[in-house]
Amino acid sequence: MICVLTAVEEELEVALEVLGGGFSEDRPEGWPMDRTLYRGRVGENPVVLTSTGMGKICTASTAELISHILQPQAFFFCGCAGSLVPGLEVGDLVIADSVSQWDLGVIYPESYESLGSCTPGGITVICTPRKASPVLLDLARKSASSLALPGWEGRVEEGGVVTGDKAVWSRSHREWLAGTFGAVAVDMESAALAEVAAARKIPFLVVRGISDTHEAELSSLHRVLPRSDISPARIFLRRGLVVLFHPLEGVRMLRLMRATKDVTRPAASLVRNILREWDLGQELDTIVSGGGES
Repeated sequence: MICVLTAVEEELEVALEVLGGGFSEDRPEGWPMDRTLYRGRVGENPVVLTSTGMGKICTASTAELISHILQPQAFFFCGCAGSLVPGLEVGDLVIADSVSQWDLGVIYPESYESLGSCTPGGITVICTPRKASPVLLDLARKSASSLALPGWEGRVEEGGVVTGDKAVWSRSHREWLAGTFGAVAVDMESAALAEVAAARKIPFLVVRGISDTHEAELSSLHRVLPRSDISPARIFLRRGLVVLFHPLEGVRMLRLMRATKDVTRPAASLVRNILREWDLGQELDTIVSGGGES
């Protein structure tokens, strides 16, 4: 069984539509009542699909729960990410050859030092990123070479992705991330999945659609995101006020919200093509031997 993850419900809706396969809701023993899990098939492969929620804690807890209950043969993560480099534009795809945590480190009086990722137990520090399964990367490259979607004119790039629990809407900080880590995109979940996959020795692959460029900056995003302590009606009012009093900022946020779904489509399509064209079950031994590496 293969597990496909997204961060938020908007991405999950697109992934369900793209993967097809007659997915239906499923609730295996031990699965939380407040979470929705979908089960279906893509090609010859049984697949489960769910969203993790934003951030590393939500992603790690979901991936660990799935690992414990369902024991997947491989993890895929698809959704949106922000560009860190010029030339990587909205709608382009990134196949992550490695992922690392950018916000795990030490703050000194005059500097910040990144520590990369930690082994289970948090004692030994590994300053190298978690690497995607070489076999899954090779499958992704082959599928990407023939990826074609109506209206999609993006390109596919392979490179490193960095993950943090903070949304980065500062051009200077994105430039710092690109220079410090040599990464091409930033998100809030992928490295957390990679840590669980490494601990469980499960191969993984991350495919991200670019939803905003390296130059993108916002100052009011926190005002329009859903919050547990604010009613949906009030959030809707806040969004309207941002658009009214800060029209340029409002337009940027509306574009971002639309792009979240739009760029998930090619990412999910690439994952679908991988699962359709190859029977991963037949190559399990090879994939596992090449996956979950640090």
